[in-house]
Amino acid sequence: MNKDKYRTPPDSSATPVFLANADEWLACFYLQDQIKPEAPCVIKALKQRYPLTLASGDNEQTVAAVAQQLDLERYLGRCAPEAKTDLIQNAQAKGRQVLMVGDGANDGPVLAQADVGIAMGHGAALAHASADIILLTSDLRALPTLLAAVQNVHRIIRQNLLWAIVYNFIALPFAAAGLVPAWAAAIGMSCSSLAVVLNSLRLVSGPNPECSRNQTAVADALPQKIFNNIEQSTPI
Repeated sequence: MNKDKYRTPPDSSATPVFLANADEWLACFYLQDQIKPEAPCVIKALKQRYPLTLASGDNEQTVAAVAQQLDLERYLGRCAPEAKTDLIQNAQAKGRQVLMVGDGANDGPVLAQADVGIAMGHGAALAHASADIILLTSDLRALPTLLAAVQNVHRIIRQNLLWAIVYNFIALPFAAAGLVPAWAAAIGMSCSSLAVVLNSLRLVSGPNPECSRNQTAVADALPQKIFNNIEQSTPI
């Protein structure tokens, strides 16, 4: 078999693998990853809020073909872990916050470098160890659901803080002046706390993104820095 004859795969997104013995080439196989059915919808939903970049260690032709199918304008092929880390550091040097999603063992250093690192449920153990969030599912629709949930948490926290400040600003002067009896102050404080709890319960039944309807975003290890950084992060 003439290997040169089979260097160009019939599909530019396929990767050729050659089989040979000591004397000759025996066969050529073309391997191709299948894009998850939900991926186009997830990419479309995320692109409405964030600039996205696809960075992969695969060859340029494969990455370009995948990016075309997902309607991604920014993509990079043949990216070693060092190149991905440099890409994130360059974005951070420009004042951007970066969110990285990965599942491979070589994504560990990159997930650690990103402001927020998210590892998929089926990912390698090293990716899980380096990530800030571990999705307990392999369904990509959990990503926009998670981001929407965090943004809702931000909004509810701000509302609760504003209510607490306004209530105390109004109630404390009256209480200090002795114009409010103790029983009324106790009832008022209880009602204030109840209002905060009821407002927070809105998170349980909050709306999901279009492509994540009827999906539950389950995440593990959700540290405080997620709520500090994720709302302004740039997925990469």
